[in-house]
Amino acid sequence: MQAENNVVPLTVGHGSRKRTKTAGTSGQTAGRQQKDQRNKKSGIKGKTGKLAGLLELPLDVLLEIFGHLMPLDVLHLARTTKQFRCVLMHKSSLSVWMSARANVMGFPDCPPSMAEPKFANLAFDHHCHACLRPNIRTIDWALRLRFCFPCSKAKLVTFDSSNFEYSELVPSRYSRVHGGIVYHLEEGLTVQANIESINGLDDVTFEEYVRQRQALVAEYTVYAKLCEDWADAQAQSRSEELEEARESRKQAIFEKLTELGWGDEIAQIPLEDDLRWHRLVKQPTRLTDRIWKNIKVPLIEYMEQMKSKRLDRKRKAIAINVLRAYKISSLPWTEVMPEPVDFCTFPEIKAVLGLPNDAEVDESTFSDILPKFPEMFDRWRGDIRRMLIKRFNKAQIDQFSIDEAFGRKALITRQLSHASDDEVISIMALATTVFKCLNCQDSAWNVNEDPDMEDIIPACHMDDGIFPDYPLFYPKVLGHHCLTVATDSWADIPGEDNPDPSVRLDIAEDGRDRYRKPWSCRCLAVDANAGKMAKQIIQACGLDPLQATAEKMDALDPRLACLNCAIQYTNKTVSDVYSWRSALMHHDADHSKGEVTWMRLMGKAEESARDAEKLLYAMNSGKDPENVFNEPPSDVVVWLCVHCMDLPGQQAPLELHEIIDHAKIVHVVLDPQLNVDYYEDIAAPQGYWTESWPQASQIEWLS
Repeated sequence: MQAENNVVPLTVGHGSRKRTKTAGTSGQTAGRQQKDQRNKKSGIKGKTGKLAGLLELPLDVLLEIFGHLMPLDVLHLARTTKQFRCVLMHKSSLSVWMSARANVMGFPDCPPSMAEPKFANLAFDHHCHACLRPNIRTIDWALRLRFCFPCSKAKLVTFDSSNFEYSELVPSRYSRVHGGIVYHLEEGLTVQANIESINGLDDVTFEEYVRQRQALVAEYTVYAKLCEDWADAQAQSRSEELEEARESRKQAIFEKLTELGWGDEIAQIPLEDDLRWHRLVKQPTRLTDRIWKNIKVPLIEYMEQMKSKRLDRKRKAIAINVLRAYKISSLPWTEVMPEPVDFCTFPEIKAVLGLPNDAEVDESTFSDILPKFPEMFDRWRGDIRRMLIKRFNKAQIDQFSIDEAFGRKALITRQLSHASDDEVISIMALATTVFKCLNCQDSAWNVNEDPDMEDIIPACHMDDGIFPDYPLFYPKVLGHHCLTVATDSWADIPGEDNPDPSVRLDIAEDGRDRYRKPWSCRCLAVDANAGKMAKQIIQACGLDPLQATAEKMDALDPRLACLNCAIQYTNKTVSDVYSWRSALMHHDADHSKGEVTWMRLMGKAEESARDAEKLLYAMNSGKDPENVFNEPPSDVVVWLCVHCMDLPGQQAPLELHEIIDHAKIVHVVLDPQLNVDYYEDIAAPQGYWTESWPQASQIEWLS
């Protein structure tokens, strides 16, 4: 028997449509099979069309349901069909929008001049109001606009650029991007047109319009503040929710890893590697069994890395203890010693540090290497000498280039391009070769931290002055602290927080961050002007500037009177007296543009000058002048603590009385001993900054 076909109209959403209803058992079975197959493919189990009868509900029931939605949901619903739009945009549905708005905690009331749907669209819809670009999160509450960046630049203008005369009649705000007070151009054009249309009318109409616009602008301002406060509170609340979710996930992951035996390792992870910052841990997603199964392997691999890094830190600390013991046993030093950061890069040391994780490493592990320390240190000294030679040769090239550029006579006359390393070293050792430290001159510069500065900053003296507090001479310059310690670092991790024991240093007494770095002479420059000044001092001592080394001048340790500063009295002359190093500083500081006549003191005059220096030291250090003659005078900052050597607490050199007080107070040493509790810096007598140095004693003689 043939099936009969009947047509049944159904009302769904956009009106009625016709659907063919097939009668007959076989036809119904075939239809159901096709529907089941369709649902099986789409994964939908009989849910199609379940909301089709929603509009058949009574209007008051619909409005009650809609009132429990959030504003954005109501907004989306109003955009679904024409029927929904007609219902929700009708003024009778105002209660729906108000109820939906009340569902948002703390959300301000709708401004009187704004419709509820428009207010919801401004606050919750993420489309640009001009071009409809999605995902625009920034709301301009002051102008009640949501613009993408291009539309903001195009549709917001400044009063200055537009010559708009009625700035008090349109909402406005300051824009850093536009560089002034901006307003919405369309709003301004509308106001302009309205004013032009009522220009021919009476003044009362114009004044009323102005009053209304001013009231509207005031309303904008008030509600902008309310909405901004709400948005800030929402952002803070959301941030706290996300942080709680991250913390919950982190704790769950910690528990999982602890169950696998990684609990102790987690507790020893340093701040820079904190597990909470791992990309798989810091997510605000709740940890499920499925998620844990996916992230378990990479997290275990990360923990293996953390274990390797911890063992590396532990082994470095052991290596540093071995280094400290060797260096302390070698006091007093006659040559520069490597710092921990360089020591840990020696191939022999790296071989121990790189042993498998299951290998036991202690101080005895280094026993076979210990006899090789002198050879290893000599090899390192050769490396840093070659680095200094390269820097010195660059200074010659830079100096010639600068002199040529300024059209002046070259300050440096030696051509070193074909000289051997030994010949260059012999020239560097002369007292006329004066090094200066750029970092000592300006600690904020920190040339050490930027390798590119080596090519940018000349390695020679500049006329504007790179003269720091102290001149530096070879070979003592190899031990200058700025070559191995950086301050105010650009590093990602502050020195005091760096877990690497070969790098970590506590904050300096002046509050600056510090950390150890591999030996580098990038901050050194050669000062040819100071070399000319040193030549005059050497000649005043009766020596040949081409032969006199800095070490020879230190051994001679002359006292010189500056005759340029001598004061003539009726029957006597009084002059300041300097050591040869402080004389060089005095020349540069007070007579940099001219020559100085120096007089070397001899015999009783020299003895009197040295006694006066001791008295000056006594007054500055608070020592008893009666006992100070038994101590070496310290008008340079060159003393370091043995107990702090190569540890994070090691500070910059101090004066003698300061280092003794340090040993007594910090290390509770009742009677500090030289080379036991404190030692002289290898860079001595090249000191560091102090308020009282250089100290000039005075000498007088009959005129």
